[in-house]
Amino acid sequence: MTAVYGSDFWKQDTLGIGVDSRVICMSIVLFGSSIMVLENCLYVARAIRAKRGGRKQAIEAMLCPAPFLLMALTGLAWAVLSPSDILARRPVLFMGTLGTFFSKTVTQLMLSHVSKTNYNPWGKTMCAAVVFMLGMVAYCVTTTASPEDMWAEDAGLVALTCLALVTYVHLVVQGVWEVKEALGIACFIITPPPKASRA
Repeated sequence: MTAVYGSDFWKQDTLGIGVDSRVICMSIVLFGSSIMVLENCLYVARAIRAKRGGRKQAIEAMLCPAPFLLMALTGLAWAVLSPSDILARRPVLFMGTLGTFFSKTVTQLMLSHVSKTNYNPWGKTMCAAVVFMLGMVAYCVTTTASPEDMWAEDAGLVALTCLALVTYVHLVVQGVWEVKEALGIACFIITPPPKASRA
């Protein structure tokens, strides 16, 4: 949409209901992901019933999608309550940061399925990001700064972006290192083939 209509498209009330396009877009994404999360919860509940699992396993399974939902809700709250309109001013950085956190979490979930290990949805990164975003939402609600005084929200977004990038790179390096150790290979090092001995 941005490539076709320009970045001002997201600031417009395209449906004529008094809501910007960016809020409508985030709401659609949140609604769609909520349906997917609820559907997955139903599948998990059926699987636990079929295996006659206990209440503890059911609670653990139902808590897995909670970080995704919490991240989406805090991101939406920050975008809507922002006094400086952070999503309109920094759409790529804002959505890219949230997308990086979602990608990291989904990558961890897929790796836990592949390696058949337990998935811990409440990792340090996710908790730090959610607490940070809740702090930004609290700032948006309680601030008395004028909308022109944007430095605090910009600094918060840049700090959150740095956290997202550092933690994602850490995940990738850690994954590559574990695979390298398991396979006993030298990763990212080109070694010449051994010279054939002349007999």
